[in-house]
Amino acid sequence: MTVRGQTTPNGHGQGGRRTSALRVGAPLRLHRHEAHRSNVPHPRRRDAEPGGRDEDPSDAFAHGGWQAPFADPAVGESVTELNSHASAFLLGRRTFDIFRGYWPDQTDPANPIAAAINSRPKYVVSNSLSETDATWRGEHPATAHLVTGDVAAAVRALKDQPGDELQIWGSGKLLHTLLQHELVDRFRLMTFPLVLGSGRRLFNGGIRPATMRPVDLAVTDAGVVIGTYEPIGPVRHGDS
Repeated sequence: MTVRGQTTPNGHGQGGRRTSALRVGAPLRLHRHEAHRSNVPHPRRRDAEPGGRDEDPSDAFAHGGWQAPFADPAVGESVTELNSHASAFLLGRRTFDIFRGYWPDQTDPANPIAAAINSRPKYVVSNSLSETDATWRGEHPATAHLVTGDVAAAVRALKDQPGDELQIWGSGKLLHTLLQHELVDRFRLMTFPLVLGSGRRLFNGGIRPATMRPVDLAVTDAGVVIGTYEPIGPVRHGDS
C-alpha cells in the first residue's frame, strides 16, 4: 500500500503546547528575515505542483502524480480540517521550495489550505539556504524563518511556544531526524490502495521502534484509509 503522511509536533489546543502530527542550535538559531518581497528573487517551480507529475523526480522516481486518480472529497475535507489546526509549519528545504513555488500563486480567499500555508509561520530547516533566501513569495514574505544548528533543540523550542499544532508536511529527511529524537507526537497517514515499488520510505532504518495507538480511522469511497495515530511506548514482544 502507498502511504502519504503529514507530521505535526502536536498541539494540545489553543494556548497549549504545540505538538507534532504526521499525513509530516548549536547554538540554536532561528532566523527571522524581514526582507520585502521585491528584494529577493525566488524560483517559482511551476512544474513542481504538490502532488503533480513532476513534484519530485529525484532518485529517478517515475510515478509522480500517482495520487491524482484517487481524487476524493473526503480526502480534501480531511486535509482542510487538518490545516485548520496548524499554528505554524515545519518544512525541509525540498518541500519548502516546492511549496514556495506553488502556494503563493493560490490567492483565492475561499481556499482555506492556501490561506493557511501562505499566512502562517513556516520554519525551513536547511544548511544550504541563506537568511536572505529564506523568505516567502507573495503577500506574506516575512512568514518564512530559517532554522539551522541543532534541529532537535530548535523543534523543542518551537513546541514550547503557545498555539495548536506545528505541522510537518513531506520533508522526509527532516522527519527522520525528528523521529530519531522522538519529537513527533501524532501521525496522520493516508494509505492508498496501490503499490508503486519505488520511492521514498516514510519510516527508514535508524528510527526507534514504537507502538502506536489509533486515535481515529476512516475509509473513503475510493478506498483511502485515513488514520491518526499516537506513539504510546516501545514495541512489546510476545513469549513465542
